[in-house]
Amino acid sequence: MKILGLIAMTAISATTVFPGETGPARERKVTVCMDPSADGRGIRAAQRLASRTTGQMVTVYLQNEASVPYPMLSRARTLAAEMFAGVGVQIDWRAGQRAESQLLREGAIAVRLTLDTPDEFKSTVGAFATPSEGVHITVLYQHLAWSLAKPGLAPALLAHVLVHEITHILEGIARHSETGIMKANWTSGDYYDMQTKTLPFASEDVELIHHSLVQRRPRKGKIDFDK
Repeated sequence: MKILGLIAMTAISATTVFPGETGPARERKVTVCMDPSADGRGIRAAQRLASRTTGQMVTVYLQNEASVPYPMLSRARTLAAEMFAGVGVQIDWRAGQRAESQLLREGAIAVRLTLDTPDEFKSTVGAFATPSEGVHITVLYQHLAWSLAKPGLAPALLAHVLVHEITHILEGIARHSETGIMKANWTSGDYYDMQTKTLPFASEDVELIHHSLVQRRPRKGKIDFDK
């Protein structure tokens, strides 16, 4: 996959995780290499790609096994949709679970909110997805429950988690950005900001999203990213 002006190298595993931590934040090394001279070309390339995919609908099925209260879940979905609309992507939220064959046929994304936490994710991980698989996201809601003490933060945090993981799926690669919604670790300052405004997408993420929307093809048995 060619992305103008961008070569990303990330110090993460194939399965990516949401940056929120239930305890004190820990540093994770993430290296993003960009040719400074190509920055302008990269932005123009993103604009051209966006013109081809702006308004494209992405269907997301959300299964609320964690029994997140409807008002908060509704607010989180609305906020997440607004964040994507700001970069030219329309999210079609649908409730419930669908068969794997339907998800693949539609090129849809499946999000599961759950209170069950796998042993390997007991301490810190709030959500995970495998970008190369292209379909499934799991949100470990128990690790987000701390935000309920701050009513202004709880729906915003869930929205940012959803956007972060859906972006991983749309980009189709395991990577993080230095700033914004796709940071590997959010800070206390980021959580504070979420209560009054949304974290922005980095320009390279906008480019990657639209590039992958052009390339993303639903096919029988898998979601294919044309090379």
